Order: sequence, then structure tokens, then C-alpha cells
Amino acid sequence: MASQFYTHVAGSTSKKQAGLWLGLAITTIALGWFHFQTVPDDLPVSDDWVSCMLQDVVTASTNQVPQTSMNEASSTPAAEVELLEPLEAQCISLHEEFLSLQKIAPSAGNEVLPLAAKVLQDLRQFDEQYAMTLSYRQPAYKPHNTSDQNTTSNGMSQKTLADGKLKRTETRICFLQLVTAARRLYASLPQARGNANGALGCAAGMLHAIEENAVRELELEESANALSCLGVHWSVVSLSDSSSAPLFGSGPTPRESPASVWVQDYWGTLAPADMVHAEDLLSRSVQGDDHKHRALSLIHARRLQEHAKVFESHEQHTAAAQRYQLMAKLAKKGGSAPLSAYALSHLSHSLLLQGSQAEALVAAKARWT
Repeated sequence: MASQFYTHVAGSTSKKQAGLWLGLAITTIALGWFHFQTVPDDLPVSDDWVSCMLQDVVTASTNQVPQTSMNEASSTPAAEVELLEPLEAQCISLHEEFLSLQKIAPSAGNEVLPLAAKVLQDLRQFDEQYAMTLSYRQPAYKPHNTSDQNTTSNGMSQKTLADGKLKRTETRICFLQLVTAARRLYASLPQARGNANGALGCAAGMLHAIEENAVRELELEESANALSCLGVHWSVVSLSDSSSAPLFGSGPTPRESPASVWVQDYWGTLAPADMVHAEDLLSRSVQGDDHKHRALSLIHARRLQEHAKVFESHEQHTAAAQRYQLMAKLAKKGGSAPLSAYALSHLSHSLLLQGSQAEALVAAKARWT
């Protein structure tokens, strides 16, 4: 909470002194107004002049809406795919920019701020394009009769319908991955110069609606990839300090309970609600034994690794051990022997710290089998 300041004026102040102070105040305001009016819009951010590094986003007009989405005659799954393909390609390209910038951010210093501002501004522009495109909704296509399940009443094949649904899911996944990358990049930026207020000089919560929209959109999906993507994002949110990410405001909140509340986790112990929500989503995403689910198991394992580290740092070794144990199983399922060995090593350490010496020895031996 911001500090509050109060000014006390002594009752004995003379009219002359009051007039002097009033004159100085008017002069100061006038000089400030003149400075504001004469500073060019493209002035580089400096220590002496801090303004929002993200420009206003102009909402696209109806003239910019792709004609396919404006024509009900072409409201088909094929047309939907045609609309979503360039949107997904744009999302993938922007995601790669975020990842590349995140790699150099820790060592780039203040010079990274304009680059970060650009990709965050691109994210805001993409959100506008995404909302415009996803507002297009295809009509519900039903089979012509129960004996023909492969063709719709409009002659559309079930495959075409499936392609449209898949493309929508993929675009939603990419959008949330984009927001997750933005959170990670933002957390690595130095809080200096144009980012002295931690929000690139902008108002707090500027990206809150974008994050909320991306999360709620993907919650409509039930695929394993969608659940994994949601789980990763909630995991990143649970590990971040909301006060250090003012651009995202207070962040999203699990529907079940406030993020600040501690609830029972999978093991019956207590953990932050958003972390438990993340672990539940990640657990649901790996319910299978094919190649896709084995790959998602490694994603789940790595997020548990981050959660366990937090519990370790607060000397909650039982909670950490539970996560390292599951992490080892998931890493083995995913075929990563090094990641499994890492989990077992830390599991042994956590068990030892909580006084379970026999179990710690078993875990240590399992690392070499």
C-alpha cells in the first residue's frame, strides 16, 4: 500500500507568506505544463523523464476484419481454418521473439527495455487481432441423418469440422504460451530508468485483461496439450510475486478459491491454491501412455521441480519430498534418466532433512538403478 503524506499549515502563517507560496505553486505548475507540452513524443526514456513505454492500441475497425468472417455464406469450418492459420503463424513468430529476448535479457541491462516494450506492445496488438478473429463463430453443423455420421447437413465432412476445432485449440494454446513468455520476460527486466516503477512507466494492470482472456479462452479446451499449457501458466503465476509484476495487476485467480488461500494438495497437505490448481491441470494432462503424454510428463516434472525448490527454501521438506518423488516417476515415464536421477537425489536430501533416514537411503540407491 502506498504511503500517505499529509501537509500541515500553521495557523500563524501570514497572508504575505501564503501569497508567496501560492505564487511559487502557480509558477511550478506552469513550468511543468510547458515542459509537458514541449517534450516530443519520441523522446528516449531517461532517468529524468519517465513515460509509458507502451503506446495506446487502436482497436481494429470493421473495415480491417477479414471479409471471410463478415460473409455468412462462407461461414464454414474451412473458412475458419483459413482465418486462424495466419493468426497462429503470427502468434508463433511473436512467441519466438519473446523466447529470444528472454535469453539475452539478464545480461543486456537497461538496453533491453525498448526491445521488451516493443514485443509487449506487439502482444497487445495481437490480442486485438485475436479477439477480432475469434469473435467469428461457425454455426453448429449436425449430421444429415443418424446413418451418415461422416457428412453434415451442409455437406461438410467430420474431418473438416475436426480440423476447424483443432486449429482453434492450437491458436488458443499459442496465445496463452505467448502470455506465459511475456510474464517470464517481464520478470527478468531491470527495474531502472524506463522501468523504475516496475511497469515500464505505465499504469499497473495494463496487461491484466489480456492474461485473463487468454486463460479463460483455453479453459474451454480439454485436450492434453491445453491442460498442460494451462498448468504451466498457473505454475508460473504461483511462483511469481504479484507486487513485482504490476503490468499484470493481481494476476488471474483460480475459480475454486483465491490464489492467496492455502488449500489441500494431491497429498493432503497444504499449498497455495494457484499452485495446487497448476499441479491438478498438469496431472490431468499426462493421463495416457503414448508418445504425446510421455513428452508432457517431462513438462510436468520440471514444474514440480520449481515447486519443490520453493518449499525447500521455506524448509517445508515434506512438501518438497512429495514433489521430488512424483517428479522422479514422471521423468522416468518421459524417458529422461538425468532428470529422474536429479529428482531422486533431491528427494533423498529432503527425506534426510525431515528425519527419514531409511527412506533417504532407499531414494539415494534408486538413483543408481
